[in-house]
Amino acid sequence: MISVCMALYNGEKYVVRQIFSILPQLTAVDELILVDDCSSDRTVEIVEGLKDPRIRIYRNRKNMGVNLTFSEAIHLSKGDIIFLSDQDDIWHPNKIAVCMAEFARNPNLLLVQHRCRVVNDEDGKLTPVGLTSGAGRAGILKNFVSNTYQGSAFAFRKELKPCILPINPIPYHDRWIGILADWCGEVKFIPDELMDYVRHKGTCTTMKRGTLRTILSDRWRFGMAILSRFMAIRKARRSLQMKIQGMEEGLK
Repeated sequence: MISVCMALYNGEKYVVRQIFSILPQLTAVDELILVDDCSSDRTVEIVEGLKDPRIRIYRNRKNMGVNLTFSEAIHLSKGDIIFLSDQDDIWHPNKIAVCMAEFARNPNLLLVQHRCRVVNDEDGKLTPVGLTSGAGRAGILKNFVSNTYQGSAFAFRKELKPCILPINPIPYHDRWIGILADWCGEVKFIPDELMDYVRHKGTCTTMKRGTLRTILSDRWRFGMAILSRFMAIRKARRSLQMKIQGMEEGLK
């Protein structure tokens, strides 16, 4: 079973286009989970009007921000493989098939990330800008210093959920998930461009860097948070190993 998790916020202009690029790639038993972060436009009404049984829509009681909204969507997911989706991008028709083939080839693969074609959207006119996003490589220290993880280009196994949930509210959720996946298992970057990464005036994320002060502050807070999660995962693993060892000794 596949789960696609999407965070919604004032996406009435783009969300149907994105949903229609996703649904043809899903089977009848898959699910598209949408969590709305208190939109003030017609986003929820429009999505509910699609009336597709694979769509499950939820609403936050208060505005939580993108990290915690994705955290809730992942928590609600039931699939063996989980994809993340922004509301305004466009998936290529072979995105799910290519990613699923990677997982089939490697049972130890925990997370896969593909490349994306960067596209400008001006009033519905899509124009490639000659850039590629999503390129990079694994490595905890490398991505802590200069992040190359991109959540909208992710697919990962459900076994990663206990490691990443709840997602820390410090920007950004993709760096959080990617680094923890690298800590917990095997990560692979593939060269396939499987999505149009759409840029427009209302885009919530930016490809520009922040000020040095903001970068250093976020890096420090993120570092402390990720270190705390590393220690929690290690403690849980040790506890599990001790339980297994105790059971094995009891059987002797």
